Amino acid sequence: MSERTLSVCTIMQDEEESIVWYLACCRKLHADLGDRLREIVLVDGGSIDRTLDVVDERRGDLPVIVVERQFDCVRDQWNFGLDHCTGEWIFGPDADFTWTSNLAAVFDAGVYDTSDY
Repeated sequence: MSERTLSVCTIMQDEEESIVWYLACCRKLHADLGDRLREIVLVDGGSIDRTLDVVDERRGDLPVIVVERQFDCVRDQWNFGLDHCTGEWIFGPDADFTWTSNLAAVFDAGVYDTSDY
């Protein structure tokens, strides 16, 4: 099994409903990767709904890091989030994005790694 480490980084704002499903996917990924999932960095751009409350209610033992930065542009939000990532690889889904339950297996298989090509 690979010893690669992964960070998940997402920008969000007013994602009260969709962040529930996003965190459910993170929970499965964390169960499969364990400590190799270094952190889940959520960059909040100034949510005015219950997004941050929902994250707090559902984070449990997930390695969630919430950082706040007033939204000005997508690029700067992403770069701010990336500064908080420590994994060798970074997965950057949108906050309203869910992914396949076998993501950890795909990550471990290294099918995305083209460094040998």
